[in-house]
Amino acid sequence: MSASSSKRILLITGSDVLKYQLHLVPTRFYTLLEEANDVVWDHAVTAEAALAENACGEYDALVFFCFFRSLSEAAIGHLRAFMQAGKGILVVHSGLASFMETDMWAREVVGVRYHHAETADRPKTVSTLDVELALRSVGEHPISRGLAPFDLVDEAYKGLEVVSTTTPLFETDHPASDGPVAWIGPSTTCRTVVLEPGHTAEPFSNPTYREVVHRSLNWVARIER
Repeated sequence: MSASSSKRILLITGSDVLKYQLHLVPTRFYTLLEEANDVVWDHAVTAEAALAENACGEYDALVFFCFFRSLSEAAIGHLRAFMQAGKGILVVHSGLASFMETDMWAREVVGVRYHHAETADRPKTVSTLDVELALRSVGEHPISRGLAPFDLVDEAYKGLEVVSTTTPLFETDHPASDGPVAWIGPSTTCRTVVLEPGHTAEPFSNPTYREVVHRSLNWVARIER
């Protein structure tokens, strides 16, 4: 595919939490994008910049590997318009725990809510580092089809609140996890994939998980194979 016919991807990184600003995205993730011959990608270091007026409409897919607490109403509107245009979204690791003050993100994009603090009616979501996860594919989907079970050492999430219907792609039986670790998001207009692993470089060094990321990117950007 020539550069002129390549799919255009916008990667959103960054954080409004100081400790995450420099070490959120492992370098190995950037090499995945460089390996993807069918895409050209740009980089935004804040979600507000990526979702400003006229900022993302030219892209075929957005990749959220970031950690921000909220989105402005204007940014929410631009994100919703992007989704309604039938574009694609890939959410990686910390992205699913982002925008905790934005209900639209949980209900329309990722399908789950990460609880950063305990409330009167809901316990805090628990994250556990360095968990040995045995992953297996679920169902028949272009992203998961034909991939053998594989192992990763990564952060596991337990206690995500499911708020919308999602379709699992990969799951684990580890007790530190809710089970699903990759899934199709709830949107009916936008192709959305959520990939939970990605806390360190280790998952992105695993050949099978790298294939999962490539397939996810191809699927949301509608790159036909």
